[in-house]
Amino acid sequence: MFAPPNVVFIKNFDFERPDAPPRNKFMIVLLQEDADSIIVTLTTSKDKVPSFHKGKRCVVDHDNGVHFYYMPKGHQVGKNGFAFPDDTWVQFYQNIKRTSVTKLSDTYLQANNAMLVCELHDSEYSDLLYCIYKSKFVPRGIRRSLEPIIERIEQAH
Repeated sequence: MFAPPNVVFIKNFDFERPDAPPRNKFMIVLLQEDADSIIVTLTTSKDKVPSFHKGKRCVVDHDNGVHFYYMPKGHQVGKNGFAFPDDTWVQFYQNIKRTSVTKLSDTYLQANNAMLVCELHDSEYSDLLYCIYKSKFVPRGIRRSLEPIIERIEQAH
């Protein structure tokens, strides 16, 4: 379940911040680093995007501190036909993290609070990774981890 490029729905996701109550969230597994370490990102449909960025899939606006990947409502992102029910964004600022598969399993899977939603289409996955790779908001270590995949994507084009 917690393997790339899966989308997982998590009930009552704990943000591990005192000012952020648990909420239902979609998590995208971006990369498997080793047996127990993965890189993930959360999605949002609540935040709003400036109107001049509407319709673009990958927005890189470093001058305004905006960098996100957009998945429009109804656009099929999953190999099983899954589409997000609302306009959905992956914002990169402080939103791409390493985490433990064991911790996720112990916290959410054993409590039946995690459900595999879909596996991303290859093109959606590569577009998302490439968009993330272009961001200056992504920690350097995570960018380095993405480099081998980005090289393969660039060679394929």
